Amino acid sequence: MDCVGGYEKWLGDKPSQIKALETAVKGSPGSIIARYLLGKSYRHLGRYKDAMDVLEPNIKNHPDEFRSCVEYALNMLASAKTLREAIGVLEIGSVTGLSDARYIAHLGGMYFLNGDFSKAATVFAEAERRELPPAELQGVAFHAKEASTGQPLVFVGKVVARKPAYSLIESEGYPRFFCHSSKYKGLTLKDGMRVTFNVGFTPRGAAALEPREAS
Repeated sequence: MDCVGGYEKWLGDKPSQIKALETAVKGSPGSIIARYLLGKSYRHLGRYKDAMDVLEPNIKNHPDEFRSCVEYALNMLASAKTLREAIGVLEIGSVTGLSDARYIAHLGGMYFLNGDFSKAATVFAEAERRELPPAELQGVAFHAKEASTGQPLVFVGKVVARKPAYSLIESEGYPRFFCHSSKYKGLTLKDGMRVTFNVGFTPRGAAALEPREAS
């Protein structure tokens, strides 16, 4: 599926593009790529049940199709399914998925949010062990969201270490979050500062995004 990235650049939510993908799936039901892209399009439109229906054959018939596992799991979370249920689907694609940065960020991130911190650490360690490209290690691939609203998941924490290029933030009950900067939109983070932040995950672990000073 090396050509998937090129198709994703074309992917959009325009009716004509959705219709083209629906036609492709109908004309070639076994097309892994068409089903994956249509499922992803449906998710962006909030059509979570439709997305899962179109992705399910990929997962059943091609257990190494980790991209579809990621999409299916995200649709499950958006449909208020549990993290444990979503993780179960993600684990299906682990044999091939653990060589992919986006998959690692999602599986490790869901383990982390579910409180399975040792499993999360093991998954995140795969990014280094498999020597993924440095550019892929830095990007936030999984932006956690509130199931009920679809809005970013927000935690409250405290800055426990501030360096020129990054900060570490602690939130009760969780391992530390890495913040990729010590400044954000005019806010300079300081040791001991209470902040709120959006929760995200890179292939290396948990990330604190868009920190704001807590009132």
